[in-house]
Amino acid sequence: MLERVVFPSIGSMPVREITPTHVLDILQKTAKRGAPTVAAEARRTMSAASLRQTLKVLGWSGAYSPHATRTSGSTRLNEMGYRPDAIEAQLAHADQNNVRRTYNHATYFDERRAMMQEWADKLDEWKGQAQA
Repeated sequence: MLERVVFPSIGSMPVREITPTHVLDILQKTAKRGAPTVAAEARRTMSAASLRQTLKVLGWSGAYSPHATRTSGSTRLNEMGYRPDAIEAQLAHADQNNVRRTYNHATYFDERRAMMQEWADKLDEWKGQAQA
């Protein structure tokens, strides 16, 4: 299985259970194995196209996409109890209700800041678990 070759600790983990931390760890492992373009991209903010190409090289195209990361994030944040308005604002989604979109210009900034801090803490927790 490709996952064992690229990142042995994943083993035969189903793709739906792979967290963003797993993807970052895979990118770091790939970079150490001599993939200079991946290493260069991993040091900068990656575009969706760069991540798509990396997933293609790893043999994951069709099974996982950059947008799936946003989907996973939204799902987890909803499960963590954050309000949908704050999550949608963080994802830069426009309100589907035309009247509400016209009158509501709230940014939910304080709630989003707390939400992103908790999300960062969660990523650190997952990374620690993956390294254990």
